[in-house]
This record gives sequence, structure tokens and C-alpha cells, in this order.
Amino acid sequence: METAQQTISRLLGALETLTAEEHLLLDHGFFPEAIAVQAREQPLVARIVELLFQPGVASGLDDSVQLRAQRLISAQRAQADRLDTAISETRGHLDQVRTAQTRAQKLRPSYGAAYASAPTLSFAREA
Repeated sequence: METAQQTISRLLGALETLTAEEHLLLDHGFFPEAIAVQAREQPLVARIVELLFQPGVASGLDDSVQLRAQRLISAQRAQADRLDTAISETRGHLDQVRTAQTRAQKLRPSYGAAYASAPTLSFAREA
């Protein structure tokens, strides 16, 4: 039978694999797929947390497991920072588009009527 520490190490390995997949999907803009991967990660995290609350498990973890967990947390924070930056940039672009749309809507009445009924040129009537 597997010990709690061994189970945590195994689950952490699966979580590392899923997290790498999630980051790859996010980096390529496959957001719905990344959300699906996150849903698969949640039970692993829940089980790891559950095991860590058992007496003596957290203090008995191997240093390498703690290091892997720390790397995973750091990678998730870095990815969250990148996504926050991308969201801010996208919001800025959307604001620019909205501003341009508003300007175009204000100008439309001025230019729209002239193009709707083109003037007849004087030389065209003489022929």
C-alpha cells in the first residue's frame, strides 16, 4: 500500500504534467481547453491538500517533493502574471477600438449622406 507521502509525490507528478499542458494551451490562446485542464487539476490539488492535513504527513515530506511543489506554485504565479498582462493589453486595445467606433459613428452622418446620393456631374447631362 502506498504511503501518504508517496501518493502526494505521484499526484504532484500528474499535476506537473497537467500544469505544463495548461501553460502550453494558454500560451497558444486555447483558453477553453486550458479551462478543461484546470478542471482536471482541481481533484488532484484537493487530494494533495487532504493528505497534507493528516498528522505527520506535511512534516514528513521529502525535500525534493517540497521543492517540486514550490516550483509548481512559482510557475502558476508567473503564468497568472503573464495572463494579467495580456488581459490589460487586450483591454487597452478594446478601448482603442471602442474610441474609434465612437468617432466613426459621430462622423457617419456627415459623410454618409454624400455617399448615399452621389451628385450628378454637369458634363454628364450635356451628352
